[in-house]
Amino acid sequence: MGSHFGKRPAPKHIESFSRSCIYMHMETKTEKIKHRLEQDGWFLTRHGSGHDIYRHPHIKGIITLPRHKTVSLGVARSIAGKAGWPE
Repeated sequence: MGSHFGKRPAPKHIESFSRSCIYMHMETKTEKIKHRLEQDGWFLTRHGSGHDIYRHPHIKGIITLPRHKTVSLGVARSIAGKAGWPE
């Protein structure tokens, strides 16, 4: 009889863990995000009360960057998506 080793699908918790590992390397430090935005052509439009507002000359929309030392992973992913950065 043949072995079934390697033929079972991965358990769901393993799949979700491997997908979340991709995002573990996303930058969450505000200073580094700000630096990359400015390198990519985004410029500071104005200071909000607790956020900085950035615009780009060729990309529609704005990016709101909180003035914290770090941002959550969800906020970092949102900024990356708006900026057009690959994940």
